[in-house]
Amino acid sequence: MRIVGNKDWNPISSSPEEALLRGARLDAQCRSLAIPDFQPKGVFRGARSMFDAMDEERANKIREWVNEHARSA
Repeated sequence: MRIVGNKDWNPISSSPEEALLRGARLDAQCRSLAIPDFQPKGVFRGARSMFDAMDEERANKIREWVNEHARSA
């Protein structure tokens, strides 16, 4: 086996502070993409299947937006 990259990399943060910083960096990366928020506004009540369908619809809209706005190499 050949190690590529940082051999000391660990997917689990060693401290809560490190985890918070990693999360903040990931949030900043996501915000930098400027993907619109396809989340409907308001308070909803319903069955779990309704929320699953809403999540799936939101994921599809995000996927379509990224595909439409991504640069082709």
